[in-house]
Amino acid sequence: MKKEHAAGFAVLEISYWCFHAAFGGFISAYLLENGMSSAVLSWISSAYLLCSFAGSFVFGGLCDRLQTNRKVFLAGAVLSAALACGIFFGAGSALAMAALYPLFGFVSQPMGSNMDAWLLHACKNDMRIYGKIRAMPSFLYSFVAMLFGRLIAQFGYHCMLAGGGFFLALTVAAAVYLPDTAGMERKPRSIRAADVRSLLSAPEYKTLLLLLFFIGCSSAPMKSLKAVIIENLGGTVADIGVDSFVGAMTQVPFILLSGTILRLGRRTRYILMSALTVASLLLTLGAGSVGMIFVGSFFSNAAYGVLLATMREATENSVRAELRNLGHNLSEAVYSSFSGAVCLTYAGVVAERAGVSGMLILCAALSLVPVAVSLAYGRRKKAA
Repeated sequence: MKKEHAAGFAVLEISYWCFHAAFGGFISAYLLENGMSSAVLSWISSAYLLCSFAGSFVFGGLCDRLQTNRKVFLAGAVLSAALACGIFFGAGSALAMAALYPLFGFVSQPMGSNMDAWLLHACKNDMRIYGKIRAMPSFLYSFVAMLFGRLIAQFGYHCMLAGGGFFLALTVAAAVYLPDTAGMERKPRSIRAADVRSLLSAPEYKTLLLLLFFIGCSSAPMKSLKAVIIENLGGTVADIGVDSFVGAMTQVPFILLSGTILRLGRRTRYILMSALTVASLLLTLGAGSVGMIFVGSFFSNAAYGVLLATMREATENSVRAELRNLGHNLSEAVYSSFSGAVCLTYAGVVAERAGVSGMLILCAALSLVPVAVSLAYGRRKKAA
C-alpha cells in the first residue's frame, strides 16, 4: 500500500470513529436532557440495534453487488449527516426520534465494517498494516469523548453537533481522496438469497458467528449497566470516564499487534477471546472496589482486541470473495447489534428481579458457551 493511501485510511478510520465519539456517544444523554423517559430511550435503543443489524445486510450486500466500497460509504456518510441533524434538532419529539434514531443505526453502524473491508482489500489482507491503522481510532476515541464531554458540560450540546460535523466532513474528504476497491473479483450483480444461504452454511463462518453471538450476549449487559455497577461500588462519573479510558487504551496494543496475534492458531484465539470474556465477568461479579471493575474492563477489551483480528481474518478466509463485504458486515452486526438487541430483552428484567449480581451470574453462565464451542472446535480440528 502506498504511504499516502495508508495515511488516507488512517484519517478515514480516525475521523469516522471520532464522529461517533463526539456525536454518537452523547445522543442518549442529549435525548434524556430533552425530556425523553428512560423507558422510551431503552425501546428506541433496542430498535437502533435491530436496525443496525438489518443495515449490515443492506449495505454489505450493496458493496458486493456494486463492487464498490467508496460509493456506498459516501452515500452512508451523507445520510448519516442528514440523520444527525434531524436527531439534534428534533430531539424534543419522541415520535421523530422513534424514526430517526433507528435509521441512524441502520445507516451509520454498517459504515464501520464497510470501512474495514475497504482497508483490508487495499492492504491485500496484510493484518500488520490493518492493525497499525485500525489501532489509531481506538487510541484517540477516549480522548475525544472526554474532551467533548467537558466541552458539552461547559458550553452546551451544540458542541456535539459541531464536533460531529467536523469529523464527518474529514471522513468524507478522506473517502473522496482514497481509491475505490478496484479489481474486485466479479462484475456487479445482484446478491441472491442463495448467496446468503451459502454464506451462512460455511462451517467456519457459522462457528465464528456462534462465538460472536454468545460473547456479545454475555458482555453487552455488563457494558450497558457499567455506570450502575460503578455507582453501586461508590464510584462517580469520573470513575466511569476512567473505565472508558482504560478500555480504549487496552484495545490499542492488541489491535496494533493484530499480525502477531494471528500467528496463534484460530482455536487458540477462539479460546483466548472466550476465556478473557469469562474472566472479565467474574471480576466484575466479585468486585469489591471500583479498581476491580477497571481490571475487568482490561480483560473484556483485551478479549475484543483478539476478537477483532480473528473476526476479520476468519471472514476473509472462510467467505467467498464476492460476498466478503456482506460477511464482514454480518459478523460485526451479530457481535455488536443483534446480540445487544437480544440481551436488552432480558438484562433489564433480570437486573430488576434478581439485582445486578443476578444479571452478571446469568451473563457469566452464557459466557461459558463460547468456551465450550471453542474447545469443541479444537477437538473437531484434531480429529480431522
